[in-house]
Parts: sequence; C-alpha cells; structure tokens
Amino acid sequence: MIATLGGVLGVFVAYWGVKLIIILGPSDLPRLDTLRLDPRAIVFAFGVALATVVLFGLAPALTVSRPLAHDWLRAGSRGNTSDRARNRMRRALVVAEVALSLVLLTGAGLLVRSLVLLLGTQLGYRPDHVLAVSVQAWGDYPRPDQKVAYVRDAMSRLAALPGVQAVGSASALPLASPIGKGFAGYTVVGGPASGAGADQPSTRTTLVAGDYFAAVGTPLRSGRLFNAGDDATAPPVLLVNESFARRNWPGESAVGKRVIVGFMKAPVEREVVGVVGDVRHTGLDDAPAPGLYIPHAQEPSGAITFVVRTASDPAAMLPLVRRELFALNRAMPLYSTATMEALVDESLRGRRFMLTLLGGFSLAALLLAAMGIYGVMSQETAERTREIGVRVALGARQDDVLAMVMRRSAATTVIGIAVGLAGSVAVTRLLRGMLYEVRPLDVGTSAAVVVLVLAVAAAATFFPAYRAARTSPLEALRSD
Repeated sequence: MIATLGGVLGVFVAYWGVKLIIILGPSDLPRLDTLRLDPRAIVFAFGVALATVVLFGLAPALTVSRPLAHDWLRAGSRGNTSDRARNRMRRALVVAEVALSLVLLTGAGLLVRSLVLLLGTQLGYRPDHVLAVSVQAWGDYPRPDQKVAYVRDAMSRLAALPGVQAVGSASALPLASPIGKGFAGYTVVGGPASGAGADQPSTRTTLVAGDYFAAVGTPLRSGRLFNAGDDATAPPVLLVNESFARRNWPGESAVGKRVIVGFMKAPVEREVVGVVGDVRHTGLDDAPAPGLYIPHAQEPSGAITFVVRTASDPAAMLPLVRRELFALNRAMPLYSTATMEALVDESLRGRRFMLTLLGGFSLAALLLAAMGIYGVMSQETAERTREIGVRVALGARQDDVLAMVMRRSAATTVIGIAVGLAGSVAVTRLLRGMLYEVRPLDVGTSAAVVVLVLAVAAAATFFPAYRAARTSPLEALRSD
C-alpha cells in the first residue's frame, strides 16, 4: 500500500520534472523536444518500488510472523542481540543517506559558486538594453558597394526610431552563433616572420560599422574608433583589442603599428588606429582572445548583425526594427533576433540545467536523510521507553535525556558526514569541467554543506528527543 501510494506520487513528480527539464534544458541537449514521460519508464519505476518493498519488507515481516513473536517484541524493548542488530542496520542506512546527501550537496554548492563567479565576470561589453538582428545580404546585394549602402541606409532608419541610443553592425556578435567567416590570417609588419597558409597565425576578426562599440558598450582604450571617413577610398585601417596588442607589442603603444590582414578579400596592409577592450566571445568561462576589427565599408560582408541600444526594453523594439528593415527590403528575411542579455543567459543555460538537476537530487537526498534520522531516532526512543522512564525516575533531568538522544544521533550523522566527505573528494572531480575558478576540493563549500547537514540532522532529531525527554516514569513502566 505504501509503495503504491509513493509510486503514484512519484509519477506526478516525474511528469512535472520532465516539463521542467524541457523548459530549463540547453538547446544543444539531444532530442530535448521529444522528451516525454514514457509508459515503460513508469512501469519500470513501479517495478523498482515493488522490488524495494519485497527486499526491505520481507525480512521484518518474516521476523514478526514467527511463533512467540510477542515474547520477542517484549524482549526487544529491553535490548537483546536482535534489537542491536536492527539498530545497526537502521544506522547504516542513515549513514548512507547522510553521505549521499553530502556528496550531492557539495557538487551543487560548487556549481552555485561557479555560477556566481561567472555572473560577476567582466564581459567586455554591456548586454543590457541591446537588441541584435541578423540578416544574410549576400544574394540581395552581391556587389560590395551595395552591401555598404544597405548597411548605411538600415542604420540610418534604425537610429531614427524613438528610444534608440546607438546603432551599429557587426559580422559576428559575442556568444552568438556565427553566420559568416570569423577568423583571418595576419602578419605583423616589422614583427617576427610568419609562415603562409596553414602556418600563418590567425585571429578572430570582425567587420563593424556605425556606432557598434557605443551600442555594445565596449570601451576604447587608446587611439580612436572608426568614423564615416574610413570607407573604401580611405587608407586601410583596423582596431585591435588589448590581448592582440599585448601579444604583439608588449610594453609598446599599438596605435600606429601596421598589420597585413585579409578577411573578405586579398591581404592588405592596415594601420592600427585604436585599441579597444577585450571581449569574451565564446563563453563567460573562456579567457578573452586576441582580435581585430575592420571597417565594414573597407571589406563588405553579407553576414550582418545590427545592434541597437535602447533606452527601454529592447525586446519591445523588435516590431519597430523589423518594420524598418522590411521597408528597406521586404524580400530579405531576418536570419535571427535576440537580446544580448538572452545570449548571455543562453550561454549559461547548460550550467543552470546541471545545477538544477544536481540541486534537485541533493535536496531529495537531504530530505530522505532527515526522514531517516527522524525515523530511526523515533523508533529507538520508543524501544527505549522503559529505560528512559527508569532514568527519569532515578533523577535524570529532561536536559539529560534530550542530550543523550541528540548525542546518539550526532554520532550517526558525523559518521555519515565523514563517509560523504571522502566520497565527495572522488565524485566532485568529475565536475572539474563545469567549474569556474573553483577547485573541486573547496574548503568553504564543504564547510557550508557540513553545517547544513548538521543543522538538518539536529532539527530531525530534536522532536523525538524532546518527546523522549518528557517521558513520564509511570507511563513508561506501565507501557512495558
């Protein structure tokens, strides 16, 4: 009966758990859209529940069904070998529950710390109030001058919208799926000789136009940004980020240096006119990589992402942005749309998903451990009712009885914590790839988890201990 009721409750929990997984699961999780509560899984779960009943219920059932069971139970209240064996078995189960909960909670704690540190990472840009809209203009504007004119006209329309603070464009955005070429080979003029082809060093290269850096909030460190005069008729120029400048000109100013780079056309020698801040392109946990920026007007690309910084909710601006782009070219669809905050959130979705799963299992294990401690201590105090009554009759105070029960529970909990700490040393190493600036053996996290487990164990023990402390000697002796 108990297993059946528990199984039915488990089906409801599983149903909503699957819904939660679909909502929180990362987009690259295989077959996420086909996930459902399979009837075969339900049958399997009920089978496990029934097997558990048989495994853990058969031995006590056979014991109490023996002849003279009544005498055995009365003897059990005075503490015989069978009673001690049962107590050892109960405590072993509680130790296992405490150890498992501590291992899972330690893993969840490490993931929480990693996520907090990631959220505090310097991105190199400000994702708030920024809308990104991507298009593929290769077929509609095949000539370079057509691409340049389209970007110029589109940015002019978008800049005129109410609430727009800055508009720019880029061939690729941080944390976004690439829609075009992203790297280019380069040679530093006056630097060490570099090879050609596969031996030539390459770096992330982005084509930008308009007020791109103002729109995304990437700071200028030295020199100047691009302006309207940096077009196809002007001398070739480029911007470098701080990592590129440190790698190639350590201790020197990068402004005025020259780099040969070819992105959308043959290599061209370009002058560095400015240095901008580093940006985390591939992930919040990846160190900023060296990168170059080239004016879109000097090497036009059909992979275009417009970035619009707004004074209000950027998602609310999407209908207006779509209207202006369709007014300019109704036949060209939008490739993708997103806010930059959504891109950051999506990059963390896998970590949040893992944290949610591990956190859910941790809380379930902690709840089971608390229930186990409560059940064991309740059963033990019930079996020792006569002993406790005698102690009280001989002068034991309520505080003494309360402390005695709490000590017995604390001993079991401490053993479980010791086993759990040993297990967490091995298990948390499996999370190394999911951690950011946190070691698998983090003392602070382990200490916090130990305190939490001790607090839950103390709360679970207090009620049976308090009930035992209030035992009346007369009622205790009468119950025997």
